[in-house]
Amino acid sequence: VPRPDGRRAPRQHRCRDRRVRPARRRLIAQRVVGLTGATLEHAPSVCQTCVWWQSRPGRTVAKDRWIEKTEDDWGAWGALYRDDDGRLLGSIQYGHTQLFPRAADLPAGPPSEDAVLVTCVYVVSSATPWVEQSLFLAAIGEARDKGAKALEAFAYRYPEGESTYERFLVHR
Repeated sequence: VPRPDGRRAPRQHRCRDRRVRPARRRLIAQRVVGLTGATLEHAPSVCQTCVWWQSRPGRTVAKDRWIEKTEDDWGAWGALYRDDDGRLLGSIQYGHTQLFPRAADLPAGPPSEDAVLVTCVYVVSSATPWVEQSLFLAAIGEARDKGAKALEAFAYRYPEGESTYERFLVHR
């Protein structure tokens, strides 16, 4: 602070207690974690056994074998979003288009060979819109890190006036 005569007052060095204090660390729960065989039990219950995207029409697939092959070839095939207490808020499934053969049989398919395909997004509550955004950002980042040229998804057309519950919380 300048003195009345305009000159600055000399700095005063106060001697403070200079003991080294341990840094206070607050453990922050990781909110977005990869969807793998190890984390699948924390995914929405409807997703734990679903193999709709992993199979072709009229065929079935053993999910545990699909998981093993997918993790060897790709790694995590999606993400889970949890709150600080570990409760699930949402999930997203995505991966290289070859991991999801059903997409090739859809009317709008097949997806591009150089893309990452988002197949499912599950949000526990419509009161947490940032969950869906965070999950898509995780998918975009993973696609970029793996060198994908695009992130693609297929849409489901709901009847006019369908409720938010039916659109986002019911498994199709």
